[in-house]
Amino acid sequence: MTGWHPTAWSPTYSGRVQDHIDNIKDIWLNKKAIPGLCWHWGNPLTGGGTYDASKEELTAEQFNHLVTPGTEENLIMMEDLKKHADYLQQLTDANIPLIWRPLHEIDGGWFWWTDENNPANTVKLWQIMYNYLVNEREMHNLIWVYSAGVGNPKSKDLLYRQSYYPGDEWVDMVGIDLYGWDFRNTGIKEYWNGTESYQDAFNIMESIAPEKLVILTETEALPNMQKTYNDDDNFAKWLWVMPWYAGNEQNPDDWIKQTYTHAKIIMQPDLPDFNNYKLIAANDMTNKNLDLAIYPNPVSSSIQIHPQGNYDLQVFNLYGKSIKIEKKSPTIIVDDLVPGIYFLEILDDDERVVRKFIME
Repeated sequence: MTGWHPTAWSPTYSGRVQDHIDNIKDIWLNKKAIPGLCWHWGNPLTGGGTYDASKEELTAEQFNHLVTPGTEENLIMMEDLKKHADYLQQLTDANIPLIWRPLHEIDGGWFWWTDENNPANTVKLWQIMYNYLVNEREMHNLIWVYSAGVGNPKSKDLLYRQSYYPGDEWVDMVGIDLYGWDFRNTGIKEYWNGTESYQDAFNIMESIAPEKLVILTETEALPNMQKTYNDDDNFAKWLWVMPWYAGNEQNPDDWIKQTYTHAKIIMQPDLPDFNNYKLIAANDMTNKNLDLAIYPNPVSSSIQIHPQGNYDLQVFNLYGKSIKIEKKSPTIIVDDLVPGIYFLEILDDDERVVRKFIME
């Protein structure tokens, strides 16, 4: 998301930002898919709204002031954040979920939001944005995606990558942007002093955030799915992949078609119509009986309810689709579920409690 105009908040800039929002609404309402948005933020202290503006660096002093509440730089940045948030508010008000990827390639060093001298400042910037959008503006529709940038593993090792990570409570998914890989054959990128595979990059991100789903957040071409699912050691099983280019010589139409039709790949037509399923929202849950618990969790065969009683039980998947029901029972058999995350709705008279569980 950006207005792609030399002057931020010119009529042209504002109109283009609105175009992005309208496109996202269309994806959710008409194309029946979960939209995503990468924010290419122009440096708020310089007032530009183009790609070049996102690469206009801050001095060390400017960055320190930017993340210090009450300073002139901080107030300018917060006003710019507010203006962009006013557009995002349309999606929140319409209950449209958004895969939100701000400050992308956060540890790369080529965008203004990377403080290479003090990574803690970049962490503060992420947390400031999160606090404002989620805690102040209550934008609970945002799915926060943290993405690292491509880089030589000899210089950008695990400790370097970790120094930019804001923490699990501030992030929903993690990923990395990778360019220059042999996506068809070897799954490797050659550096002058070594190599790195897709799996190496995946392992780095998994080590940073072991509890988070791992994504190939940006790449020039789709990795070879045959090698990925035939367990080639160099290829990784990413949650999803976002190719920056389509239909060119690096990512030609035949390669895209071969990938999209692979039996293991989920595409938009495979998704349910989210608007026609009963969704389990946090504000719909009643937690009068706070002692109600389920065990074991993770689950391998069946779930027990404690304390025992005759409950109406219903299992939902992450899309909110009901997939299993058991009436008047203290237990429910789930051994036919595939591994993943699910929700169990427990009804006892007029009380309703929802518990999340993991199927092993």
